[in-house]
Amino acid sequence: PAPVVGPLAAGLRRLIFARPDQAAEEALPHSGGGGVMLTAGLPLDSANHAMFRLLNAGDPELRRRGWLALRHFELTDQAGGRGIPGAVPGAGEGDPLTMIVDAGLGRPETPGSLVPFLLRQPDTDRADAALVQVVLRGDVAASRRAARGLRGSERRIDDDLTALSADDRQRFADRVYDRLAGSPEPVTGLMRQDRGSVVGWFASQVVSGELPPAAAWAETAGGEPRLLPLVMHSDEGLAFGAIAALTALAGGDRELQLEIIDRLKDDRTTATTTGLADAWADVKRDIYTARLADAAGEYRLVAVVRGIDPTALLVPPPPIEGDAASTLREERTVLGVTSLDADGRSISLRSGAPTLSVPDDRLAIRITQPGELKQFGIAELEELPLEDVNDPLDLLPQDGGVWRGSVVLATGQTFELLMEPMGRATPARGASSGGTAADGDRDRPTSGGEIERDPFR
Repeated sequence: PAPVVGPLAAGLRRLIFARPDQAAEEALPHSGGGGVMLTAGLPLDSANHAMFRLLNAGDPELRRRGWLALRHFELTDQAGGRGIPGAVPGAGEGDPLTMIVDAGLGRPETPGSLVPFLLRQPDTDRADAALVQVVLRGDVAASRRAARGLRGSERRIDDDLTALSADDRQRFADRVYDRLAGSPEPVTGLMRQDRGSVVGWFASQVVSGELPPAAAWAETAGGEPRLLPLVMHSDEGLAFGAIAALTALAGGDRELQLEIIDRLKDDRTTATTTGLADAWADVKRDIYTARLADAAGEYRLVAVVRGIDPTALLVPPPPIEGDAASTLREERTVLGVTSLDADGRSISLRSGAPTLSVPDDRLAIRITQPGELKQFGIAELEELPLEDVNDPLDLLPQDGGVWRGSVVLATGQTFELLMEPMGRATPARGASSGGTAADGDRDRPTSGGEIERDPFR
């Protein structure tokens, strides 16, 4: 009706043709003072609409005002056709949405009103495809606005990403990380894979509000069995993404991922499957060794033996109850204090024994020969058949910087060794959590009393 259309038309004329020093908010009608508040977008129903002449005007000020007014418009069902060439699927030649997106992205500085305009459109499917293009092709500010608009929006962009070329899929992921987190991730090369679930998964992560860490990419791509063959792929970007994902699975951060890519990039195409697996085992061991540098320092060693040695029972023991029964089932002995030397290239105990190594399948401190623990001449260890243990004893990271591992003895008893940090609680980088004693017990000998023997120093 005229009482509504008249003020709106006058307001838009003022917005576009007013003096440059007139504030934009003064140009449009308001809810107060007898004006009209806009509760819905103004219809933009044709490619012949005068707005398009303003958006592409040769006069910079007139063009600026046109883009400023765009945020008040909304495309109608009659505005588009079908089969749009280029960025935005679902429309034909002369489609208003395509014309707006192309006009905005064709300028050296993407107009700030483009993303708000797209976010308010009722046809979300086509608007989402356009937002993906703004992330890809817009300037830094517009690309960031579009990425923020998509993040946590619960929109559907999986088909839009799948339809992109491999280069654009990776570029989209790179830009999302760069615009929202400050830097791209090397693992985004996995977006180049034509088959698999990575592209759809990343799309769902973004619209759910997540920027997944590199290790999550690796798990989604199928873990080491699926990633290792991709290292030899002819697509270098995909291969580098696989190397980054493998490094992340081993706990490597972004800097280390780039380092490992540089280390493997020259040999990856000529390596055999077996040779690559062996080379990767060496790389993983190096990664774990580097991570163990954070674990260097003084530790209290505690041995825990659970169960009863049946060969020591010549006659059945009398019934025991309470604390005595508990002590019989679990005997704890403080072995002493030692220092773990770890410089990122190797690990050892300052005492020299037992010999330590790093496995290639997990983050752990490995005691290669558990029988070497007997070299310390501690009576409680002398009684145990540790020399008969053929498997290594791997100490795994726990909460509070504790390292814990166990083996089963020939007697059926369980021997457990703990390394408890002295006066600190700093786990190695990426250490998984696990149960251990309460933090308040960290600075006390586990078996009670002061540490009297110290054979390691």
